[in-house]
Amino acid sequence: MILLMTIGVVIASLFFRKTEQISPENKELSALAQGQDAFERRSWQRAEHYLKLAINEQSDEARYYLASLWNQSDEHRTQHSTDEYLDLLKPLLAQEDLRAGREMGIHLIQQAENRTHSKDYDKAEILNHAQFYLEPVAQSGDAFAEYLLGWTYLNLEVPQLDLARQWLTKASETLADGRPAYYLALSYLNEIDNFDSESFMSALEKACDKNFSPAQDHLGRFLFYPNPWIKTDLEKSREYFEKASKAGDLSSMYHLGLWYISNELDDAQGLEWLKIAAKFGHGEAAYYLGRRAEQAYDGSYARIVEYYESAGRLGCALGYNRLGLLYLEGGYGLPIDIDISRSYFERAAEQGCAAAENNLGLCYFYGIFPSDRTDQEAKTWFEKAKAHGDLNAAHNLMIMETMSLT
Repeated sequence: MILLMTIGVVIASLFFRKTEQISPENKELSALAQGQDAFERRSWQRAEHYLKLAINEQSDEARYYLASLWNQSDEHRTQHSTDEYLDLLKPLLAQEDLRAGREMGIHLIQQAENRTHSKDYDKAEILNHAQFYLEPVAQSGDAFAEYLLGWTYLNLEVPQLDLARQWLTKASETLADGRPAYYLALSYLNEIDNFDSESFMSALEKACDKNFSPAQDHLGRFLFYPNPWIKTDLEKSREYFEKASKAGDLSSMYHLGLWYISNELDDAQGLEWLKIAAKFGHGEAAYYLGRRAEQAYDGSYARIVEYYESAGRLGCALGYNRLGLLYLEGGYGLPIDIDISRSYFERAAEQGCAAAENNLGLCYFYGIFPSDRTDQEAKTWFEKAKAHGDLNAAHNLMIMETMSLT
């Protein structure tokens, strides 16, 4: 199953409503008109106030705008349950208003991603419900609904690739946004054993031509890192990384930094890109900077700890794991502190870091971390690490079995 980026951003960037621009100072306007005007100006609090007044005046149109507001506003998106959306849109759905179906589909897709207010449903159920509402909208020729419907088919536990590609292709031919073409390209990564590199590249280049920065980053990586399918092209990869970086893509900033460093062209410029990526939230960039700080150790461990702490906070568990090792060994002037070491390993393990899980197992196995159940603790952590693909943990479990400790 491929990893897909969040769809939330696409709601704000693709979903526009065209209504007459009305001056908010005109006190003779209806509640609906004032709500529509505030909606167009993305003044969400004001829009919600007037739209609710209009609903009280029996305006079904206001129901549509309020549902759209809930979907587009970050503040409102996580506040309302599926039942609340259904209650709001019920009159429109009864009239088979396609706009209401689209809003329900958007809401359900966001629920599938966030799992907010969806404890009674699994992701597959939510996506199936989204398809129910989106299908007639897409069939009507709504390009945005075509994109969303294709996205749902691609994100099922067992992706329905033919249907996903059918709808994503249609959407990519109409929408100016590059997302449909990007997800169309990603669909081919589900068949990596029979990879259609030509179709993958065609769709990805189409998304890049529409200036979709994640597509530019993705293509840059395929052209930069050797792989069996796409011939490397260092200059083109740099061009794509630079385009995406200028658009604010953190992944491209990180890879552009590595590009300069690995090609031994401009180490200083490479580090500068990595610092920018780390500053704005890229955990792997912070981790790499921590490793470089170790190499440039000048007698102070403050910068090393700062980078690894930052990496861990940003979701790169290797930062916490590295700090666990440093406090365990007393590296780079850090004091040996078993409690701090264990705390960092545990924080990394909470993020699913197999190396940290294996390190916890080793520390319990050798009695470094005190426990009344050292063997059982060691086995538990080795098993977790093995489940996450750590071969060292699998080997350690075999040793424990040989010693009859399991």
